[in-house]
Amino acid sequence: LATSTTIGYGDLRPETPLGKALTAGYALLVVSVFGYITSCVGDAIQPDSDTSIGFGGEEAQWGLSVVDKLLGRSLHDPSHYSLSRNNSLKVSLVCKVFLLVLLSSAITLQLDPSLTPIDALYFVVMTLTTVGFGDIVAVTARARAFEVVLALLGLGLFSSFTDLVGEWRALVPPPKGASAKLATAAQCAATLAATLGIGTFAFAAAEGLGWADALYLSAMTATTIGYGDVHPATDEGKLVACAFACLAVSAVGFVTSSVGDWLQDSLCAVWEGEKEA
Repeated sequence: LATSTTIGYGDLRPETPLGKALTAGYALLVVSVFGYITSCVGDAIQPDSDTSIGFGGEEAQWGLSVVDKLLGRSLHDPSHYSLSRNNSLKVSLVCKVFLLVLLSSAITLQLDPSLTPIDALYFVVMTLTTVGFGDIVAVTARARAFEVVLALLGLGLFSSFTDLVGEWRALVPPPKGASAKLATAAQCAATLAATLGIGTFAFAAAEGLGWADALYLSAMTATTIGYGDVHPATDEGKLVACAFACLAVSAVGFVTSSVGDWLQDSLCAVWEGEKEA
């Protein structure tokens, strides 16, 4: 589970060269498959015709899958399930995520009474954002079984929530013209600087970390890498990590996806140039 979801708590990890090689191959093969499964589950819980089309099919066929028919979605036009255009869906999504986090935190407390309520909240949010620092992990069979359920039911739903948080980007007009690439690069640089700057200041204040460690913790949280060698130790720091992860993941995702698009466009341009030559 920790490998398939990229949470990677680190409490269970391969020790042998063969185990590490198998884990690397398994991750490359399974991560995208598990991502598709969780997005399908998330779509069943909270539909969004902007990004996910039921359990497959084009937008013109949206709502024609078996699951969507069972849920009565074929009775509506796809725009009815557009998260960006339907404010009631946004409220519904926020409420579902709130209930998911609240109930999951309560169950985590029942499964491990040694945790505090803030620890339980921190564990749930770090799981759903796939940061997974590994400082708090499930140790019993029941707790690990609940982890599996939480990941299957919650990752896709929480991903839609972080997409909703990232809708601030719609307020910024997309760059056009000859300077579009330069403007996009400036937006990415400003977004990254602002995100890491806020995180660095917040972690330094809450945890009493030096600026270098606070910046490192901010980057490891925003990118969901979460190695865990530096992690929040205080209640204040854990609350900061929860809030920052929810806000920063979509912002840094925008930066990394923009960089990926630029690399892809550059490689395609080189490839097309070689073909013409």
